[in-house]
Amino acid sequence: MRRVFLMLVLPLVMTLLTACGAKQLAAGEMEGDYTARGTATCKVEDQEYSYPVTVRVATDANGVIVGVADDGTEVTDEYYKKACKLFDKMLGKDRAGVSELDGISQATYSSKAVKEAVDNALADIEVQMSGAG
Repeated sequence: MRRVFLMLVLPLVMTLLTACGAKQLAAGEMEGDYTARGTATCKVEDQEYSYPVTVRVATDANGVIVGVADDGTEVTDEYYKKACKLFDKMLGKDRAGVSELDGISQATYSSKAVKEAVDNALADIEVQMSGAG
């Protein structure tokens, strides 16, 4: 019954709301020497439930995070909203520092996806910093 409810209602709700209360960011809406968008998939093990996570990350010239925000993830999952608390914890960290962060309790899979999306954005920023991007 619950699965049927989710299959019917979740798509409607997802189109009406954006996760973490954030709107989709345009490329110039985040200040920093470098910015990039990162994506990852939150996949809950042993369930047929997954969703894409999209973030935008800004860093200073040394690759230290000065801004991170949801960038249009369309899910109302309470666990993802909890995982968004990681954004503040990422400020002032570089790529290695982000990988060392603990996830948010009771939002393990969503936290993992947020960290992966941020890591993917930071990988793009490293390419920009090297002049190859």
